Amino acid sequence: MRDPRKELPELPEANAAPEGKALDMAVQLVEALSADWDPSEHHDQYQERVRELLAGGTAPKAAPAPAAIDAQDLMSVLEASVEKARETRTERP
Repeated sequence: MRDPRKELPELPEANAAPEGKALDMAVQLVEALSADWDPSEHHDQYQERVRELLAGGTAPKAAPAPAAIDAQDLMSVLEASVEKARETRTERP
């Protein structure tokens, strides 16, 4: 594994702490975006749906498997894409 200090010597020290204006701005941002959180104002929709399914005795049906793609069709589409890219490249001045 390469040493990041050798690759990017301009990186700050690992134990460097923000100071001055950067620290003040970070504190202000956190304080501005902070709010009291009351868990009773929220409900877990996932748990609610699972409980409904269990109570009803039904399980969700699995999605059908996607249709298989014919490899020959895929190859022809890729070849057409490459040919179009070549034409576009040769048309450029």
